Amino acid sequence: MKLLIDSGATKSEYVIIDKDNVVFRYKNRGINISYCSDEEVKATFLDFIQQLPEQTAGEINAITYYGAGCGKPENSEKIYASLITIFHNADIQVYSDLLAACHALCGTEPGWVAILGTGSASCLYDGESITNIPPSLGFMLGDEGSGTHLGKMFLTHYLSKKIPEKTVTLFEQETGVNREKVMAKIYRESKPNQYMASIAQFLGHHQDEECIRTICRDAFRDFFTNQLDHFGKQSMCENVNILGSVGFHFHDIVKEAAQHLNIRISKIIAAPSDELIKFHNR
Repeated sequence: MKLLIDSGATKSEYVIIDKDNVVFRYKNRGINISYCSDEEVKATFLDFIQQLPEQTAGEINAITYYGAGCGKPENSEKIYASLITIFHNADIQVYSDLLAACHALCGTEPGWVAILGTGSASCLYDGESITNIPPSLGFMLGDEGSGTHLGKMFLTHYLSKKIPEKTVTLFEQETGVNREKVMAKIYRESKPNQYMASIAQFLGHHQDEECIRTICRDAFRDFFTNQLDHFGKQSMCENVNILGSVGFHFHDIVKEAAQHLNIRISKIIAAPSDELIKFHNR
């Protein structure tokens, strides 16, 4: 049996395939190996194991793991080390979440691929491997267009009193915060990036509000402008494909921001699992 794992910063999805049939699916918390401890990773995998029908774990002989942060060899080695302690006899392959996006969106065709989720990333794909990828600066200095970036931009406007009072009231009532609590969550609590990313859900529910739409459009324009600066216009204006919950739920604003820069979006999907199943069963 094959096990496919797609793990982003927010959630992980596990799919077990037996003779091209899906026999088990499960979701739990995400893993970004750049920020998670070894203990957190093992606990997440063990939670999955505990959900499996009896003896199923021992029948898994091949594992393909796609994960956030796994573009770095040292990070993929950490994931491999955690998996091999559980699945002793399995053939284990660990790849980046960007390659998952390529396989899901393009299959064996070339294209320009991006992730717009909790974080953001992009690359050029030749139908087999990634050929060009911009440096990843993380949520502090980069991740434009991501859920974290949207949240950071909104909170900056909120804390600076640059949004209408009706939107302030709506935000505080729905999320139960005020300016003091927001500052504490950002500067005193752990993992402020996760808090900032959580704000994207509020923004998604109210993306028709003029000030929110403007903030989101600016965030996506920042993302596409950075891609043009890195790849050049000719490389990315045809067959642009996007994976991720942020890209999917804000697709109208994403397309508007892209169109402003004469970039055409070919495809946007929320999650890769169904397309990855097709890819690995081809």
